[in-house]
Amino acid sequence: MALPSNLDNIQQMIVASKTDAARHMLKNYLQRTPSDPHGWWLFAQVAENQQQRYFILEELLKLPTNQYTVAAKAILSRLPYQHPSTNPLPIHASDKHLSTLLLIGGLSVALVIVLVSLFMLSNRQQVVAASAMSSYGQAKAQNTTLQPTQESIIVTLERRSTETPLPTSTILPTRTPRPTFTPVPRLPTATATLPPDLTELVPPLYAAFSDKVTSMKKAADETSSMLNDATSVSIGTLAKVTDQVDNIRKIRNQITFINLRVIPLNIRREVILPAHNAFINYINAYLTQLDEQIVSAKLYQAAMQPDVEDFDTAFKLYQDQAEVVAKKAAAVKSAYETLITTMRRYQIYAVTEQVKGIASGQVTILSGATKGQTLTLKAGIYSIFSRSSSAVSLKLRSVNDHNRVFEATGDANVFNIPSGKYQIEVGQVEWWILAIDPT
Repeated sequence: MALPSNLDNIQQMIVASKTDAARHMLKNYLQRTPSDPHGWWLFAQVAENQQQRYFILEELLKLPTNQYTVAAKAILSRLPYQHPSTNPLPIHASDKHLSTLLLIGGLSVALVIVLVSLFMLSNRQQVVAASAMSSYGQAKAQNTTLQPTQESIIVTLERRSTETPLPTSTILPTRTPRPTFTPVPRLPTATATLPPDLTELVPPLYAAFSDKVTSMKKAADETSSMLNDATSVSIGTLAKVTDQVDNIRKIRNQITFINLRVIPLNIRREVILPAHNAFINYINAYLTQLDEQIVSAKLYQAAMQPDVEDFDTAFKLYQDQAEVVAKKAAAVKSAYETLITTMRRYQIYAVTEQVKGIASGQVTILSGATKGQTLTLKAGIYSIFSRSSSAVSLKLRSVNDHNRVFEATGDANVFNIPSGKYQIEVGQVEWWILAIDPT
């Protein structure tokens, strides 16, 4: 799922290390939209401290399961427990109806104001009417002359005040203030890239990508083999080919729409996207080859029909198409070699992040494809990790004393190593990683 445009701007600010501004914008955004998992995930990246990150991830996990749930659980399990009473967050994911309540409150205030105004207007009209009636009675009594034989009827009206009463002030309900966040003490901010997150995110991303490459190559090779023998291609074969082509296109779409916005921009551009783009080019080249193979098979079947009028011409068309297929196959091979090169770099980076996740912050990590590298170590106890493209051992051999050798076999090996210069020895492999971690 793509991020909203305003969150995309915030992500760019995080990449540019503008964490204060990004944090402020995210707080405002989550006050309006507390149920958006994208906002909480970005908020966790700019948390001011481990305590705040703990409660941000807890709020994220209160939302329905989403694409960040697994990563949030993994990161939260590595953070120290925080008591709920220490929660510094001004907002919560559960406040889903906050904006609705504010709207209802505002409408209620407006309704009360209208009712009070109508009451005051009605009271004023009644007072004015009473005053007018009193004036009329006084004028009529003064201007009427009674005859001696007539009965005098005197109407006495109760005197009322002719003064218009001033309206009394009424206490109006105060507006409900919008909730504000509680300021927290300024602490050193976390880095925008969150290195611990990369140890959790990059290795699974590479594993999923590698699985897609394996699945696609297997499906493509099987489909191509069905079309290689033009003499055995049938309607049933073409139906199977169509199904496999649809499957390959689905794999291409899955890779195209992977959301990589949580990965720092420089890692995306230098490591991940080159591998993804090479994979897309490889798939497109293979789909083109399969299309040409289908045409070739159909031309062969047409040339082999008993009623073909010009066999030589029909078979020549088939031979020309076979040359086109051969050129497309060469393009597929070249695209695959490019894919392997970019995948190797992606894999080395993913394995390096994996090793960082199990080592200390003082670890030294070396990588390469050949032996011959040297390093200088101080005397001490070291844990040595090794990873490589195939199962081989890596050795540290003292430059001054060739009989002093320390061998790493993959998992952590603890050695008491004297100070000096050491040379790395490794067998024939595509790539290797050696991590030297002082204990």
